[in-house]
Order: sequence, then structure tokens, then C-alpha cells
Amino acid sequence: MPEDTIKEKIEHIGNKLPFEKKLNIVAGNGYFGKKKKEYAASKIAITKEMGTNAGTDWNLDSILKRDIRISDSVLDILKGWNNAYLNIPVSVSDEDQPSDEDLARIKEFKKRGWI
Repeated sequence: MPEDTIKEKIEHIGNKLPFEKKLNIVAGNGYFGKKKKEYAASKIAITKEMGTNAGTDWNLDSILKRDIRISDSVLDILKGWNNAYLNIPVSVSDEDQPSDEDLARIKEFKKRGWI
């Protein structure tokens, strides 16, 4: 595989893991097989999973698969937020309506181009 492709994949989110600073220092820049022990000691669920999953590899194909998995997870979270936002009940009372004085100010602000 071309070196440019490898360098580009290294910066993908699928090649990144949140990792406690102290454990990251201990793990260093070694190969994945050597770092798995430190990943298993992590308190961060996704990082711990990488350290305890026997079938996990760290290669270009697995980086691409993690890119997709992470992107799907982020989209699911955003969809959940969107649904929660859209389903917020809104009630309007007379107290929520602008007074005549407020409406006059709004009209004046519009006239001046402030809003």
C-alpha cells in the first residue's frame, strides 16, 4: 500500500482512541499487540474493549471499519438529540405574549434596522 495512503489513514478517527495520559505514556508508541495490555487497564469503555477483545486487530482494514462504526455511533447520538429536541412540549400562555409596549419597541427596532 502506498505510504501516502498509510499516512492519511493514521489520521482517521478509526485510528484514534481516548486514553488516559498516564497509561498512554506507559504504552508508548509500540505496536498494537504491546499496547493491548495498557488498553485493557483503561477506565474508558471503548479503549478497554480494544484491550480485552482477543479478535481485535489494528490494521488499515480495521481502521476503516472503526471509522464507519464511530460515524454510525455519532449519527445515532445526533439523531437521538434531534428527536429529543423535536419532542419538547411547548406551551404558550398569555404571560409569554409580548405586551403592547414590547410590540412597539420591536416595531421601532425593526424600523431602525436593528432586528
